[in-house]
Amino acid sequence: MGIQSPGGLAMLGFPKRPTRQGCDQLLIEASRRLTSRLRKSDLAARLGGDEFAVVLMEGSTGPDNVAKKLQTLMNQPYSLGGIELLAGASIGIATFPKDGGELASLLAAADEAMYKAKARRKTAAKKT
Repeated sequence: MGIQSPGGLAMLGFPKRPTRQGCDQLLIEASRRLTSRLRKSDLAARLGGDEFAVVLMEGSTGPDNVAKKLQTLMNQPYSLGGIELLAGASIGIATFPKDGGELASLLAAADEAMYKAKARRKTAAKKT
């Protein structure tokens, strides 16, 4: 199997009452950012809502390195219709074969790691 590490990615920080069009534009820009930093052999897909999955094929610089770059990129302000919006991303990483031998188990492990990262972000935000 050529999969090195899928990672779950969730967008955070939507406005409290965003318009449907505003959310759609944010998701479109987020997907552009994701795909701009991946190799042609890697895969990014929207799973639903504000969640994306990224599958890195063998030969990447490593999932932690890619995750840090994606985190920095996704945390940059978004300019949507003349409004600057800050949104963040929580990233969970799972690696093959350590975290699973099938894509479904890898995605489940990445999803669990992502929700733990999301909880840490919320806790850190409350302490500020």
